[in-house]
Amino acid sequence: MKKTLHMPILGWSANALPEEVKRCQVIGMDMLLTKPTNMLQLKESVEMWLPSADSDGGNSCAAGHSKMDDLNTP
Repeated sequence: MKKTLHMPILGWSANALPEEVKRCQVIGMDMLLTKPTNMLQLKESVEMWLPSADSDGGNSCAAGHSKMDDLNTP
């Protein structure tokens, strides 16, 4: 059986309402950044999803874990 890799979906929106974050979770988005976002926040968010040598290849959310809850949203 062929293993399917998960392609992370990161969004970037000016809409920071809790309903928007929930809607993005429901449709399958893994992470939502809200504006204003600086380059450091963007870099850290992307790096969370990059595979590392000692990880599962960046496929951690394939087991059902969503990193959207890791962000501080207003």
